[in-house]
Order: sequence, then structure tokens, then C-alpha cells
Amino acid sequence: MTQPKLKFKARPWAERVGMGAVIVALLSMSAMAHANVAILPHSGPSRNFVIDLIFWGNGLLTDADRKDVRDYVRNFCAYMNGALGPNGSEAAAHWYGVAGCFPGYWIDDPDQFPANTMWGQSGSLVEDSFADEVSLAHGGAFGPSFDFSGSSQLAATLPALPDGANRLAVVITKGTNRLTVTRHIDTFFGHPATNNTGFHDMDGTPWAATMFDPNGPGSRNFPATLSHEIIEAMTDPDLENHGWATDEGFGGFTHVEACDECGGDSSLQWFSSAGNDISGISDMVLDPSFGGFNNIPRFTCQIFEPEVRSPMSAAFQYTRGGVYLNLFYRTYAGSVAQLSWGSPSDNAAGPTDWGRPAPGAPNVRAIGKPSAVTGLGEAALAVFTRGEDSTVWMLSLPQGHWTPLGGIIFGDPSAVHWDGVGNISGGGQLNVFGTGTDDHIYTYGINLDTTYGWAPVSTSQAFLGLLTAFSRTSSTMDVFAFREAGGVFSWFEYSNGWIQRTGPQAGGYNPLSVLFPRQDGLDIVTTGPSGVGHETWTESSSSWTNIDPINPLVTSPSGVQYFPNSAPGVASWGPGRLDVFMVDTNNELLHSYYDAGVGQWRGDVGNPMATDAVGDPVVVSRGPGELDVFYVTTHGSLTHLNFNAGWRVEANILANGSIP
Repeated sequence: MTQPKLKFKARPWAERVGMGAVIVALLSMSAMAHANVAILPHSGPSRNFVIDLIFWGNGLLTDADRKDVRDYVRNFCAYMNGALGPNGSEAAAHWYGVAGCFPGYWIDDPDQFPANTMWGQSGSLVEDSFADEVSLAHGGAFGPSFDFSGSSQLAATLPALPDGANRLAVVITKGTNRLTVTRHIDTFFGHPATNNTGFHDMDGTPWAATMFDPNGPGSRNFPATLSHEIIEAMTDPDLENHGWATDEGFGGFTHVEACDECGGDSSLQWFSSAGNDISGISDMVLDPSFGGFNNIPRFTCQIFEPEVRSPMSAAFQYTRGGVYLNLFYRTYAGSVAQLSWGSPSDNAAGPTDWGRPAPGAPNVRAIGKPSAVTGLGEAALAVFTRGEDSTVWMLSLPQGHWTPLGGIIFGDPSAVHWDGVGNISGGGQLNVFGTGTDDHIYTYGINLDTTYGWAPVSTSQAFLGLLTAFSRTSSTMDVFAFREAGGVFSWFEYSNGWIQRTGPQAGGYNPLSVLFPRQDGLDIVTTGPSGVGHETWTESSSSWTNIDPINPLVTSPSGVQYFPNSAPGVASWGPGRLDVFMVDTNNELLHSYYDAGVGQWRGDVGNPMATDAVGDPVVVSRGPGELDVFYVTTHGSLTHLNFNAGWRVEANILANGSIP
């Protein structure tokens, strides 16, 4: 049968709300649920969205109602962007590959909806009603739209509601009967699907519809339904090809998405600026099990997943007195702090807390994963981070001052120092990369004399905000990006202009680690649901070679299976040598190494190297025979492993709860 393009929540309202006590969302709290086994983590297709709102309520939606919804969207996007959550966790939707969302614009429809669709009447609104509503808003029929400013005196900013493939227009209704799907039916018999509290459509311009008062006049449980539709629009935008999910149910005719099988929601105890309870995030399915500290069974409904991208980054500092290794990490308070090591035998010096990007008014905390690089000038360092305002900020050291670079981005920034890397005089140029709200890649260039501002790298493809920047030579810079379509990496290189290179062949799982120790090429390491892949690029032949999977990272000598949870950390201490570290779903740190002379990957006899690790480890090499490995512990501390003719462990350097 033809795959329908419109998805809806085809459940009786009694299954959706009225669930009793509000649940405080903790990683240890799981609701058992059957789930799709075909979902692939970090692979796509998925899409980040700017969330726009259309209020349609026959005059029943008050200013306070609108403000509550806007406050909820702001909080929801902060949660999706990584600004809210317990230590060692991130939004469960990240497991599907999305990076986040951003509040856009809102508009009012002054017209009435049909009288027979009012609560208690015989009719109901259908998908055509909402498709027409969105079209009118985009065409300017309702006048100018407004931004999400918290000011009580809102100025109109655009002549109509903005339109675009990366914008989700959500229609909020009040006072209507529950909604009916008649045009696209996702059932065997094709009868209209009634009693819906919301649905979304990804055919053409994306849109969704949710009820402010889904249980009739006086009810206001809109957050659960609103988050449900936004999450599913983000995590399964390719309905034509089923996206993440499989055909299920009788005869394989039922199509479900991230939230469909959970049927519940969890609370982060949010309150609007007016003091109203706006708690509620729709639970979504996580396929894998997580043991160890997390203890999350397979096929359960969650709003958080164990952390995949630890909020830390390392950079070398070149001075006339020597080379220092520096680790920068984001604190739970939203500041950026620094630890330093002079020689491999040293213990950590610090920490030094450099504060939040904007500690005054407005107060902007750092969120996500910072990107640290060697800076411009002797002993200089630069750290780039995303603020909770979703713009990019730069910390310049040793001066210790923050600079706003602007640019609203999805995901984390990724920076590179090129044209003179490692030069003690500190020349060269810095470039930081980010994915804009139009889903295109942008870069901001800085040298000692000039700042170049934001400029596009590619505008022909859409990306997810998961970028890896690097420099293979002193005169080039490169960036890998993961595409919205899923399963595809794109590779761009700059010398005298941007060109697109041939992307890797690997299964297209994200995150991706890149290493470039070879003069004639580079190595990449990717993670999948149950494996770790290794590919090499040879410049002279302009070709990729798919190396055997790194089996020691997923199977121990005794046959124990390890399942990846993090991006691998990779380093090289010399030609033909690669070392890869990974954290699995049981909080175990695993190590495998490759010697070109042997030609195969081998597991460390000490595996697991640790049993209290979360997120992705940071791995660097100071020189031949040397490794430094950093990982965040399950209690929010930091452990440092140094290899120099043997392993030395510097455990729990920071107080518990220091790193989120």
C-alpha cells in the first residue's frame, strides 16, 4: 500500500492524559514498552527545527495562554539543546541524531474556526483545516509575526510567518473537539482516525497541530502533546521512506515513531513566567539497554539518554618554556574551567574557572561541548562554546575575556587552528564552524589582524549540527558534516576556496572521529549500534579504503559483547600507529590499538580500562610512545590516564558533580 505522509497520534485521549501523579524525570526511572528494533542511533534521517506558532482559538486563547505556550517552547528547546538535565545525561532525542531546536516567531489568527467543531458539537477539525491555516499564515493573511521576546510590549518583526523546510509551524487550538484524520489514513481499513490530540505533516512545508485544552474546557495539558509532535517531526521527517521506524502491527500496516509506543510523559517541573505549571515532555523509545551506573533496560521510554558527548576538549599551549597540555570543561554552573599539565609525570594544575560567557545581564551560560584550539600569539589558547542563547562565544587566553561571535547554531561548534599549527610565534588563523538555523554550514575566521565574520561553507545540502573540523596541512582546513538525510557524511576542504571532497563509505553513523597523521591521507573512526568502523583516505589515489571493523572494541577475548555509547577518541603517536578509546553502554572504557606492521586491531589486555566512564573520552598524544586519556566519571568527576612506558592513573581530579 502507499505509505501515508501524515503522521498522527491515533490514541484515545484516556490513554494520553489523566495519568495521575506527575513523574520527576530521572535516568533511573523507566517505563517498559515494546519498541522498534530497526531504529539506528545517530544515523538519520532527522531534522533540527525552528519552532513557529500559530494561535487559533476563536478568541478563547488569552494572552496568558499564549505566553505559557511560548515559555514552554523556550524551555523545551533549552532541554533539546542540552541546557537542562541531570549530570551525565542529554535529551533522549539526540539518540536519533538531532541536535536541537530554536524558538522562532508566532502569529494570531483572528478568524473563527467552524462552529460545529467547537467542544461538544458534532464536527472536528481535520488536516486540511490546518494545512490551509499554515498556508494563510505564511502568505501574510494574518498580518505580521512576532518574535519570542519576553517583553510585554512585543513589536512585529516580519510581515508574515516565515516559511521553510527547516521551520515547523505548530497550530495551537483552544475550544475545539478532538481532531480527526481523514485524508491520510495509516490503518488497514482506512477509516477516519478520530479522537486525536495532535498530529504533524511533513509533506512539503512541515507543520503540526496540537490542542491547548485536550480534555475540554478548563483543561490545559498541552505540553505533552506539543512535545510529542515536535519530537516526532524532528526524529522522523522522511515519512515517505519510513525514516527510523518499521511497519508493525497486524499485517505490518501500522507505522509508529519515537513517542508513539510510550503513551506517557515525564516532568521537569517547569513553570511559566506567570507561575503556571507547564511540565511535561513526551517519553520516547530508547532501543539499547544501558547497564552499569545507568541501569536502563532495553526498549524503554525515556526523556534522557546517557551522555554521548562529554563537555570537554583539549588543546596544546606552545610557550618558550615548553609545551603544556590543557583540558577545558564546562561546569554544571555553565562556566568554562581549565586544567593544565606540564609534563607526563605532573599532576593537574588548577582548576581555573573562567566564568560564564556573559555573567552579567543578560546572564548566558555555556552549554554543550566546547572546542579548544591553540590560539593566536605566544602561549595563546582559544575556546569556543555555544551559549544557552544558541550563539557562539570565544574565550581568549591568557587574557581571559569572552567575545560574542553571534550566529545562532544547532549543535556544538567545532574549531581549528591552521596555517602555522604548532608555531610558537602563534601565527596562523582560527576558524570555528557551526550549523545555522537554515541547516547550512557556516564558518567564522579570525587572525591577528582581522575577523572575517560568518560565511557559508555549503548551501546546497542540509546538515544536523554535528561537525568535525580539522587541518591536514598548514595551508588547508577541512570539515566533516552529517547530513539530514541520514547515513551520509560530507567532506569539505578549503585552500583557495571551498570544494567538496569524496565522502567516506562507512555506514554513516555519527559521531565521527577524524585523525590525520599520514602525509598521504587521514583516518576516520565511526560508531554504530553494535560496532566501530575504521576507514582510511589516500590522497594520491583519491580513494577511501574500508578497514576491518575494530572488533576488540566490541568483543572481549572471552566473548563478552560491548555496545558503543560514545564517539571514539582517537590519537596517533607516530606513523602507522592508531589508538582508539570508547565508552560502552555499561560505563566501561575500552582501548584498541593498530600497528601498520601487524596490520590488525588488537585489544588492550587491561580492558576494560575503567568501569565508571560516561560520554566520549578525549585522547591526545604528546609524542612517540605517549598517550593522555581523559574521561568524565559517572559521578561528574574527571579521571586522567597517562601512558609513557606504562599506565599512570590520576583519578577523580575534581569534586563529584563538577562536570555535567
